[in-house]
Amino acid sequence: METPYTFVRQTSIVASAARIFPCIEDFRAWRAWLPWRQLDPGVQEEYSALSFGVGAHYRWSGNREAGAGSMAQTHSGPPRQHSDPPRKIEIDLVFVKPFPNRSRIEFVLDEKRGQASGEWRPHGEFTGDAILPSVLQHGQSCGQGP
Repeated sequence: METPYTFVRQTSIVASAARIFPCIEDFRAWRAWLPWRQLDPGVQEEYSALSFGVGAHYRWSGNREAGAGSMAQTHSGPPRQHSDPPRKIEIDLVFVKPFPNRSRIEFVLDEKRGQASGEWRPHGEFTGDAILPSVLQHGQSCGQGP
């Protein structure tokens, strides 16, 4: 039986949201902070011709800890009903290894007095008891983002 989940990690960064946004929107910029690169420095990576914005794709395949999967950006920019911050990026994340799983990730950036606040919001379904420790471990790593 699958159980839906959503959790939120928040952080503040002394930088403008405009400076942080490209670090999340461009998959190639993830090299500086991507958690599975830290788990496997030899991870194999593949990027689509477009590495940022809607339609950008990224695939990786690594050791047992890094696993394998893909990401595709489905939304990039301000929420549809507002033209001002916060800015949001949505990504479809598919894990193939170490466990099959699919989730939707939201990165939301806002800015107040020159300081960016960010939220990382994964949404998906647990497909078994063994997935919880892995999701929480990856959540802790990703929450430390740019």
